[in-house]
Amino acid sequence: MSSLTTTESVLVKELFVSSKTPVQCHFTRAVKHLELDNSVLILNGLGKAINTTIDVALKLQEKFHNTIKLDIQTSTADVKVFLALRLDDVAFASTIPGSYDIWIVFSPLFIADALCTYFNVIVLIRLYIEGHIKEAVTRTGLENMLAVFDFDHTIVDGNSDVVAIDLINPTNLVPNRKDFPNNWTQYMQRVFDIIKYIEIPAEQIIDVVSLMRPNDGMPKLMRALYENNVEIIVASDSNSLFIYNWLKHNKLSDIVSSVYTNPATIADSAIKIEPYTVQNKCNWCTTNMCKGAIVEEYALSTNKKYDKILYFGDGKNDLCPVLKLTKNDIAFPRLGYILENLLKSHTTPAKVIPWRTGEYIYEFLKSSKLISA
Repeated sequence: MSSLTTTESVLVKELFVSSKTPVQCHFTRAVKHLELDNSVLILNGLGKAINTTIDVALKLQEKFHNTIKLDIQTSTADVKVFLALRLDDVAFASTIPGSYDIWIVFSPLFIADALCTYFNVIVLIRLYIEGHIKEAVTRTGLENMLAVFDFDHTIVDGNSDVVAIDLINPTNLVPNRKDFPNNWTQYMQRVFDIIKYIEIPAEQIIDVVSLMRPNDGMPKLMRALYENNVEIIVASDSNSLFIYNWLKHNKLSDIVSSVYTNPATIADSAIKIEPYTVQNKCNWCTTNMCKGAIVEEYALSTNKKYDKILYFGDGKNDLCPVLKLTKNDIAFPRLGYILENLLKSHTTPAKVIPWRTGEYIYEFLKSSKLISA
């Protein structure tokens, strides 16, 4: 690359590297940018993508015959690596147009942390003054917790895909599950195609799913967790249209931080569904999703160390994440369902609390002082 002085305009671009995307794809995109004049490229890699990021950087250095300089910045505590590619004599200082100053970039986060601390102190003082000493002490001791919910048979009392299948009439049009071994998303795509064929609008399917009844006490439990500063995510083999619209209909959208599921859209009056990913490393999970990997990746992406993970599920694909829990965590398998039966023959370090209703879980967490009323 050409030599730059600090007075020349610098074209800065960031590339976020994913372990799911082939190295060659990232490499090709990076090369296109670095071939521009006065260009600086920042490669960001997180968690499992760190090795991929380094591979891309080394390939770039080799291609440009060591005419670019690698500046590797790491943060071990956050398990995050920033890999910056830059030209000689170019530094990221606030005096250079288009450059990055860490205090400017992260100032909103620093301010938010300060405000959060301030308001927590105010609440603590008020609780103490008003005589709620126990609540004040409990509040200061609240753990940094993550709650992971399955959707079907856990948040809702039923299976959203089955609700869609039941719309097909006559029933002899329902596709044979055996024709789609080990590929649930392909099977559901065939279901949606048939539903379009019998002229049922995609919006009608979503409306029916949105009216599914939640498990008793589950909305109350989720709101209580949120109000106690517990992060909530959903990991489900359903699809994004069903889950997001159900959460919106039940006024729970704002309390869920992330939803990990098969992406779905409406195109040409039909629902189009794609697999969340393609994996063959975990035999307990489906080929399109490993929930154990999802929980691990979410923890890495937030740069947080959770003191306790609460996992709520019912099915076979919930076993993988439950087996990866630690002795500090709690698994909540639904009574009478596959996960509970599997845990009779598989051991997890986590505490196991079977449940019938969300109300039961709420009372358990409250009596265990993990949440306040």
